Amino acid sequence: MRLDILKVIFLVLSLFTLIFPINDSLTKKVEAIIKTFPAGTQYGIMVFDPQLNDTLVAINIDKTLIPASNTKLFSSSAALFIAGADFELSNTFVTDDLNIDDSVINGNLFIVGKCNPLFDSEDLTEMINELMNLNIKRITGNVLGDDSFFDKDYYRHNWIEGETAYITVSPVSALILNDNYVTTKVGRREQTILMKSPPIEISKIILDSLIARGIKVDGSYGEGVAPAKVKTLATSQIRLTDLLKPVNKSSDNFYAECVFRLLGAVAFGSQGTALKSYQALYTYLRDIQLNREGLEIVDGSGISRSNRTSAANITHLLEKMYNDYYYYNDFYSSLAIGGVDGTLRKRMKGGAAEGNFRGKTGTLNGVSTLSGYLKTKKGNDLVVTILINYTRGYHDFYREKQDRIVEIFTGY
Repeated sequence: MRLDILKVIFLVLSLFTLIFPINDSLTKKVEAIIKTFPAGTQYGIMVFDPQLNDTLVAINIDKTLIPASNTKLFSSSAALFIAGADFELSNTFVTDDLNIDDSVINGNLFIVGKCNPLFDSEDLTEMINELMNLNIKRITGNVLGDDSFFDKDYYRHNWIEGETAYITVSPVSALILNDNYVTTKVGRREQTILMKSPPIEISKIILDSLIARGIKVDGSYGEGVAPAKVKTLATSQIRLTDLLKPVNKSSDNFYAECVFRLLGAVAFGSQGTALKSYQALYTYLRDIQLNREGLEIVDGSGISRSNRTSAANITHLLEKMYNDYYYYNDFYSSLAIGGVDGTLRKRMKGGAAEGNFRGKTGTLNGVSTLSGYLKTKKGNDLVVTILINYTRGYHDFYREKQDRIVEIFTGY
């Protein structure tokens, strides 16, 4: 009987250790840094060992805070699960003339966009070269831009109810060229401005380029939806993983919003809308069992101050990715490397975290966040999440504190 009681006590203690395995000495070191924060600073800090299922530090981990660009972790991980690492983002020339053996397109030339935001003038030139190689001499119809993969709700402030953050982001269209900026002349000066209608303005650029290369075009330019039955003439494509690197390493807001809009189109297999993207994202967050209490993700970039999450939720997300056999390597390689590249290239220099920590930064007025993966000297992999919202001080102050916290755990 006594032996049975001892077994029960041992089991209870073991479960308690599993659920609350906080390391007091490490927590005290972190708390010593927290004490230097100005009064009124809000924060949530969690450090977790996903191999041992061991929580090393947990301070205000359920407090919901503004995550800034740590929001990109949600949209990029969701994209991997919904679309897959090899999903192709493309721009494609097609025509409704199914026979071009006579070197004439008797009909229209369409450029069909499937959300390739890395597409630039050099890529377009290569596509036109492919047309030249097909010996195309004339187009009897029009040059038309097709961005029907997404709807025409191009601007993020239209998707987010009550949005007050109006940081400039290019129009998010399924058809993209040069980040949807166009260069025009104002008097003698050149000026770069945002496109108002990407399919129309991109089709004009293509028309002018074709004429300059000696291809005769009888029609004009504009927008239109390619018919179901077409002949493919040229394409330029990237993999989803090619896009996630500038999203997470460089924290590019436009690319992140493109990833967000992609979620709905792929998940529903129909024209992408912001509403579908929200539905797809929240279905994903439900499927990975994130705590929805206080969680609010309203965009892909993290620009909006309406975004809210906790250190526990980001840690849980990073743990799920760590344990995912298919997508972890792609996700991990998309993150900035401490002291090496991306938004972390100037941080963590000279310490054990340099070249070691892989993570995502986040910065808005009064917001500084850092989350990612760290390998200790003993070879343990750790998930580190540090969310800080403040009213006093500057970004550099809080970044230095975050880097010091990361450095504590390199020696764990």
